Amino acid sequence: MTSYAFTHAERILLHLSRCKNNDRVAPFEISSVGIARAIGRTRSHISLEINKLQRAGLLELERAPVKGLSKKVYVARLTPCGVAHAERLKRIASDCGVDWRNIITAPNNERTTVTVLNERCTRLQIELDELRTAIRCLNESGGIKLAEGLHESGIP
Repeated sequence: MTSYAFTHAERILLHLSRCKNNDRVAPFEISSVGIARAIGRTRSHISLEINKLQRAGLLELERAPVKGLSKKVYVARLTPCGVAHAERLKRIASDCGVDWRNIITAPNNERTTVTVLNERCTRLQIELDELRTAIRCLNESGGIKLAEGLHESGIP
Protein backbone atom coordinates (compact mmCIF):
# COMPACT_ATOMS: atom_id res chain seq x y z
CA MET A 1 0.00 0.00 0.00
CA THR A 2 1.26 3.47 -0.88
CA SER A 3 1.99 5.73 2.07
CA TYR A 4 2.53 9.47 2.34
CA ALA A 5 2.92 11.58 5.48
CA PHE A 6 0.93 14.82 5.30
CA THR A 7 2.39 17.70 7.29
CA HIS A 8 0.33 20.32 9.11
CA ALA A 9 1.28 22.84 6.41
CA GLU A 10 -0.07 20.51 3.73
CA ARG A 11 -3.25 19.99 5.71
CA ILE A 12 -3.64 23.79 5.85
CA LEU A 13 -3.30 23.98 2.06
CA LEU A 14 -5.93 21.28 1.65
CA HIS A 15 -8.25 23.08 4.07
CA LEU A 16 -7.87 26.41 2.27
CA SER A 17 -8.45 24.72 -1.10
CA ARG A 18 -11.98 23.81 -0.05
CA CYS A 19 -12.83 27.31 1.24
CA LYS A 20 -14.42 29.67 -1.25
CA ASN A 21 -13.49 33.20 -0.25
CA ASN A 22 -14.36 35.60 -3.04
CA ASP A 23 -16.77 37.65 -0.94
CA ARG A 24 -16.02 41.09 0.49
CA VAL A 25 -16.42 39.58 3.96
CA ALA A 26 -14.16 36.55 4.41
CA PRO A 27 -15.48 33.27 5.84
CA PHE A 28 -14.37 32.43 9.38
CA GLU A 29 -12.72 29.22 8.08
CA ILE A 30 -9.83 31.14 6.46
CA SER A 31 -8.92 33.10 9.62
CA SER A 32 -6.09 31.70 11.73
CA VAL A 33 -8.59 30.62 14.39
CA GLY A 34 -10.79 28.94 11.77
CA ILE A 35 -7.81 27.14 10.25
CA ALA A 36 -6.62 26.06 13.71
CA ARG A 37 -10.04 24.58 14.49
CA ALA A 38 -10.19 22.73 11.18
CA ILE A 39 -6.69 21.29 11.54
CA GLY A 40 -6.98 20.62 15.27
CA ARG A 41 -3.91 22.58 16.33
CA THR A 42 -3.36 25.73 18.37
CA ARG A 43 -3.59 29.14 16.71
CA SER A 44 0.05 29.86 17.57
CA HIS A 45 1.20 26.65 15.86
CA ILE A 46 -0.94 27.42 12.81
CA SER A 47 0.51 30.95 12.64
CA LEU A 48 4.03 29.49 12.36
CA GLU A 49 2.94 27.15 9.57
CA ILE A 50 1.07 29.95 7.76
CA ASN A 51 4.18 32.15 7.86
CA LYS A 52 6.24 29.33 6.30
CA LEU A 53 3.63 28.86 3.56
CA GLN A 54 3.57 32.60 2.92
CA ARG A 55 7.38 32.72 2.57
CA ALA A 56 7.15 29.80 0.14
CA GLY A 57 4.67 31.78 -1.99
CA LEU A 58 1.82 29.31 -1.47
CA LEU A 59 -0.55 31.70 0.30
CA GLU A 60 -1.13 35.37 0.97
CA LEU A 61 -2.21 37.02 4.20
CA GLU A 62 -4.41 40.08 4.40
CA ARG A 63 -6.46 41.88 7.03
CA ALA A 64 -10.13 41.59 6.20
CA PRO A 65 -13.53 41.64 7.85
CA VAL A 66 -14.59 38.12 8.80
CA LYS A 67 -18.13 36.79 9.17
CA GLY A 68 -19.04 36.62 12.84
CA LEU A 69 -16.17 38.80 14.08
CA SER A 70 -16.41 42.48 14.98
CA LYS A 71 -12.93 43.50 13.78
CA LYS A 72 -10.65 42.82 10.84
CA VAL A 73 -8.28 39.89 11.28
CA TYR A 74 -5.67 38.20 9.12
CA VAL A 75 -7.05 35.72 6.64
CA ALA A 76 -5.16 33.34 4.37
CA ARG A 77 -5.82 32.90 0.66
CA LEU A 78 -4.05 30.46 -1.64
CA THR A 79 -1.88 31.86 -4.41
CA PRO A 80 -2.00 30.18 -7.84
CA CYS A 81 1.07 28.15 -6.75
CA GLY A 82 -0.75 27.21 -3.54
CA VAL A 83 -3.78 26.04 -5.52
CA ALA A 84 -1.54 23.92 -7.77
CA HIS A 85 0.24 22.43 -4.76
CA ALA A 86 -3.10 21.61 -3.07
CA GLU A 87 -4.28 19.87 -6.25
CA ARG A 88 -1.08 17.79 -6.24
CA LEU A 89 -1.73 16.82 -2.61
CA LYS A 90 -5.28 15.77 -3.53
CA ARG A 91 -3.88 13.51 -6.27
CA ILE A 92 -1.41 11.97 -3.80
CA ALA A 93 -4.26 11.26 -1.36
CA SER A 94 -6.33 9.75 -4.16
CA ASP A 95 -3.41 7.55 -5.26
CA CYS A 96 -3.21 6.33 -1.65
CA GLY A 97 -6.93 5.52 -1.65
CA VAL A 98 -7.92 8.23 0.85
CA ASP A 99 -10.42 11.05 0.52
CA TRP A 100 -8.32 14.22 0.91
CA ARG A 101 -11.03 15.87 3.05
CA ASN A 102 -10.38 13.24 5.75
CA ILE A 103 -6.73 14.25 5.92
CA ILE A 104 -7.55 17.80 7.04
CA THR A 105 -9.16 16.74 10.31
CA ALA A 106 -7.00 13.67 10.87
CA PRO A 107 -5.55 12.91 14.33
CA ASN A 108 -3.40 15.66 15.77
CA ASN A 109 -0.05 13.93 15.88
CA GLU A 110 3.08 15.49 14.42
CA ARG A 111 2.55 13.93 11.00
CA THR A 112 -0.56 12.29 9.61
CA THR A 113 0.01 9.14 7.58
CA VAL A 114 -2.42 7.89 4.98
CA THR A 115 -1.52 4.33 5.95
CA VAL A 116 -2.83 4.94 9.47
CA LEU A 117 -6.12 6.23 8.07
CA ASN A 118 -6.41 3.20 5.79
CA GLU A 119 -5.74 0.87 8.72
CA ARG A 120 -8.55 2.53 10.70
CA CYS A 121 -10.94 2.07 7.78
CA THR A 122 -9.96 -1.60 7.56
CA ARG A 123 -10.57 -2.10 11.31
CA LEU A 124 -13.97 -0.42 11.03
CA GLN A 125 -14.87 -2.64 8.06
CA ILE A 126 -13.92 -5.75 10.08
CA GLU A 127 -16.07 -4.56 13.01
CA LEU A 128 -18.98 -3.91 10.65
CA ASP A 129 -18.61 -7.40 9.14
CA GLU A 130 -18.62 -8.91 12.65
CA LEU A 131 -21.81 -7.00 13.49
CA ARG A 132 -23.46 -8.21 10.28
CA THR A 133 -22.54 -11.80 11.16
CA ALA A 134 -23.94 -11.41 14.68
CA ILE A 135 -27.20 -9.99 13.32
CA ARG A 136 -27.53 -12.85 10.83
CA CYS A 137 -26.98 -15.37 13.63
CA LEU A 138 -29.62 -13.69 15.76
CA ASN A 139 -32.09 -13.70 12.87
CA GLU A 140 -31.43 -17.35 12.03
CA SER A 141 -31.86 -18.44 15.62
CA GLY A 142 -35.08 -16.48 16.04
CA GLY A 143 -33.22 -14.09 18.31
CA ILE A 144 -34.31 -10.73 19.55
CA LYS A 145 -36.40 -8.39 17.42
CA LEU A 146 -33.73 -5.67 17.66
CA ALA A 147 -31.83 -7.42 14.89
CA GLU A 148 -34.74 -6.88 12.51
CA GLY A 149 -34.85 -3.20 13.38
CA LEU A 150 -31.14 -2.83 12.73
CA HIS A 151 -31.48 -4.57 9.38
CA GLU A 152 -34.33 -2.27 8.38
CA SER A 153 -32.34 0.80 9.38
CA GLY A 154 -29.73 0.17 6.72
CA ILE A 155 -27.30 -2.48 7.98
CA PRO A 156 -27.59 -5.32 5.46
